[in-house]
Amino acid sequence: MDLKKGLLISIIINLGLLVMIFVVKHNVTAQAQTQVKTMVGLVRQQNEIFANNTLLWGLVAEAYKSSDHSLVTFTKLAKDKRLPGRKDEKAFLQFETVKQNGLNARRVGWEKYSIMATFDAKDNLVDINVDDLLGKETPVNGAASEAPADSAK
Repeated sequence: MDLKKGLLISIIINLGLLVMIFVVKHNVTAQAQTQVKTMVGLVRQQNEIFANNTLLWGLVAEAYKSSDHSLVTFTKLAKDKRLPGRKDEKAFLQFETVKQNGLNARRVGWEKYSIMATFDAKDNLVDINVDDLLGKETPVNGAASEAPADSAK
């Protein structure tokens, strides 16, 4: 009798463990799939940030290396840039015309990822502020972090 009771209890415990394993396995699979989807989304966002910043740093380098530091040349350089993997209008840089310390300025980029190019009265490049790309807060008085274009030559 003890052997039969022991065998019966063992079978019941084993079946209970098997049921628990399948229930836990199902929840773990669902949790893992959710986590993978979240991580894939984060990786895509990071790749987009890298692409945006690479494009804007390339524009800064081209603007400083260009022999013509005019507003027209800067605008042409910026309009030639396109984001990889985006279509239509979303692939192009966004332009915003602003006044900064009495000078003409163009904010070029996407929301938090942008540069501010400042031009004098003759539309010659004076400065490019890259504080947004560096993760710094943009100063209220409009001071820029980069040296003027004339000293970069």
